Amino acid sequence: MKIVLRKNFLQSVDNLIRRYLAIILFFSYRFIRIQLLVFFAFSLIKQKSTYKKPITGLAFGRQIFDADTNAINKYSRNISIDTIHKSYFFMYLDYLSLFDTYDLVTYLNEGNIRQSVKSHLKTILAHLVKKNGYKFIIASNYDYIECVELPSVCKTLNIPYIILYKEGLNLNTGVATTYTVKNNSVFPFLGDKILTYNQSVRDAFVNSNNHSVAPEKVIACGVPRFDEIIRSENNDTEDTYEAVLFSSYPIDKIGLYKNQHKNTIKKYIDSFHMDFIKLATKMPTKKFLIKTKAAEYYFSYVKKMVDVHGTLPNLTITNHGNAQEYIAKSEVICGFNSTTLIESCLMKKTTVSVKIPNITSSEEENLLKLNLNTHFWDKPGWFENFFMDKNSKTSNKSNNPIDKQYGNLIFSLDGNSSLRVESEILKEVSKFQ
Repeated sequence: MKIVLRKNFLQSVDNLIRRYLAIILFFSYRFIRIQLLVFFAFSLIKQKSTYKKPITGLAFGRQIFDADTNAINKYSRNISIDTIHKSYFFMYLDYLSLFDTYDLVTYLNEGNIRQSVKSHLKTILAHLVKKNGYKFIIASNYDYIECVELPSVCKTLNIPYIILYKEGLNLNTGVATTYTVKNNSVFPFLGDKILTYNQSVRDAFVNSNNHSVAPEKVIACGVPRFDEIIRSENNDTEDTYEAVLFSSYPIDKIGLYKNQHKNTIKKYIDSFHMDFIKLATKMPTKKFLIKTKAAEYYFSYVKKMVDVHGTLPNLTITNHGNAQEYIAKSEVICGFNSTTLIESCLMKKTTVSVKIPNITSSEEENLLKLNLNTHFWDKPGWFENFFMDKNSKTSNKSNNPIDKQYGNLIFSLDGNSSLRVESEILKEVSKFQ
């Protein structure tokens, strides 16, 4: 164990050094226009796949999307994917003062700026493609501001641009399809193929009244990172944490529901966090963890609430790490309308979600109740009562086939989502050879 911890620590230090060197090089390029500075910066931060396969691509990474590409790397037969986090492309372009606005709608009308962004992305990607032999580019969404110009750039480079659409895996499928249609109405998909987690989101693209996508360009494949759960022979891991809370940021969740409910939703999410933190103060001998998304403002949202209680040695806040690993190491998983709750159900963990009267749908509740050991937080003090009841966390497993439980939400849970994604990628690669 000590060797593993030391290895992980050294890897983290190495990644941090590379990150700050890249930032220095990006900033330097703003004043010293030597292209090699940028090429070297991107070589420093590129995460190379540990799996050697015949065909390699490059992913515009993002935390949850990285879990999908890791699964594809592991389970595919012929492709591997290197990763550069999309934020580095944003950082590079932002340091060049090319983003006067971070608003997508405004950016789409900035003709001259868009041409400059396109030119810089083309230069960088041309270098990366040539040096590493990449045969495709893949991202998790097509409307990130740093990804808007990728369809045009990839076409110029004669390389397919594919989206493994990370949106749409929502505990309320109606919300998921509405969100998809809304996004597509602002900026349509212009790449070569879009791969979705489920059939309903796939159909939303095809049937959109604003910018419909040709049926042959949208394929439902499932969730590659879930292959790790389905294929694992033994999900039993010794619990490190009494409970893990996957933090929900109010503004992100409010956008999924009717505007008239925004104040109520924020109140419930805030209270949900504070009640969990209070639980940690009541059980000082037990370990708890709150996992936020990567951006600093997600972390700060939680930290401000924790700081009210002073130092809590038994409570860890982090914006890094693999969600499935945290789930495996915890007895109870908590969250609100999060994909991690689905993973928790798949791993047969005690699961806690938020119930907001007249707002959270019965469909959402019914989905989570498919794991019989799912519970709903609804008021302050709930966590303390729940954890003090020795019978509350008793595990019950549904006898229904796993695909029947989740089929309406996920295309398939046969453990072969990575292979389906691989198959569609290879089809696109063959068109460009």
